[in-house]
Amino acid sequence: MAQTLKRSWWQRFWRGMAPGILMSCCFVLLGLAALGVSFYPIVQHLRAQHWQPVPGVLQALDYIKAEGRTGRADLYRLEGSYRYRWQGRDYGGSRISFSLVSDNLDDGFRERIAARLGPAGSPITVLVNPARPTESVVVADIRWLEFGLTLLGSAMFGLPGAVLLRAMLHKGPAWVLPPGQVSWPLVLGLLATAPLWLLLAWLLWRDDHPVWALLCTLPVMLALNGLRVGMRR
Repeated sequence: MAQTLKRSWWQRFWRGMAPGILMSCCFVLLGLAALGVSFYPIVQHLRAQHWQPVPGVLQALDYIKAEGRTGRADLYRLEGSYRYRWQGRDYGGSRISFSLVSDNLDDGFRERIAARLGPAGSPITVLVNPARPTESVVVADIRWLEFGLTLLGSAMFGLPGAVLLRAMLHKGPAWVLPPGQVSWPLVLGLLATAPLWLLLAWLLWRDDHPVWALLCTLPVMLALNGLRVGMRR
């Protein structure tokens, strides 16, 4: 009898909840992957702040179209190669910037890099990691439009997946906060991520994006307000 009930429960779970949980987990994983892509250039930009500039020579620079893309929606990325010398040894590099995606964004980022570097054979400045001289980059600037769009993609995939997963696992009626009370998990989560929001705000302010910098401070202000309200009760 117990085995029959257990088998019946498993069948109901597999036919009812399991597909929804699997689908929501896929969306969450896609959101996390997009989040990693969005923050990768930020992390690399901060790492490169202590890299050393050395003279180099541009060997090649070209727009590479993503394979399999045709028509008006062609996606491109800027790729190239260069040579540089570090402590008496010659090295070669191929990382022009920290951008990871191929796109057709019309923000002029690639065009500015191409104009800045010039044609093949031009002298350039290369940023070299002193701890690992084989690691280098030519342009360490943050491409904010790419960051914003990949972050938006992360939210579009991850948030619905998280909401669906919570709905599939949640039992009982939805819990609504009484007036004047705060959600401590939300407040503590915002406080835990406050250094990240403040770092983004500083980088955006430094790169002349004051409106977006102020928007990045909103989660911190909301967390502080929630902490203030919660401590009063």
